Amino acid sequence: MILMLLAPVAIMEQSKSSQKAIGQELGTNKVYGEVTLTEFQGQTNVKLNFGKAVRAMTQDKMLIADIDALSKIKFTSVSDALNTLSAYGWNVETTYSIETRTGLVTTMIISKSGVRLVKPKQKEGQTPAKGKKK
Repeated sequence: MILMLLAPVAIMEQSKSSQKAIGQELGTNKVYGEVTLTEFQGQTNVKLNFGKAVRAMTQDKMLIADIDALSKIKFTSVSDALNTLSAYGWNVETTYSIETRTGLVTTMIISKSGVRLVKPKQKEGQTPAKGKKK
């Protein structure tokens, strides 16, 4: 009987220590972007997109400077883009392709870990689920 009463206490202590370890890692997040590859009439076009929200969600000046620098580079091949992104600390998460009328469009989701993010501020009168108030 005593053993059965002590077991939940030991489990609770273990879960508290694991929550603390998880909580220490919660200060950093991943930032996502995309690399879009299109091929049309023998021309390869590689575009990077990091979205607009990332600037409002971080105060990491190095990240913003890296995104600005990467956005200005004109890539002529996927390998150039991926090698450059890797040098800046970005990793490929997943890839998918879509067949369009003009050809194949390949998108690679990229991420960078260890970035401190905050929730974006909402405009007055706006809720995340419903959009603007009427």
